Amino acid sequence: MLKDAALTIGKLIDKHGVSFIASVGGDGFPNAKAMLAPRKREGIKTFWFTTNTSSIRKISKSNEGRRRQLARAAALAAGFR
Repeated sequence: MLKDAALTIGKLIDKHGVSFIASVGGDGFPNAKAMLAPRKREGIKTFWFTTNTSSIRKISKSNEGRRRQLARAAALAAGFR
């Protein structure tokens, strides 16, 4: 077993250059987008992603509004406004 899961997961995130953001649409189907590695992270629950060098969005793992935040980030990554 992992002695410190948060540390291990954090190192894994920091090591890779690509992340995937996924959400479930109103129709029940998944929607996943590849993103650049997080620009910044706060532990393993809050991540800052960018779609290019001039935009930054905060995605936080919280119960309220989580799906809406992830869907918005996926739409921005796909070029929708």
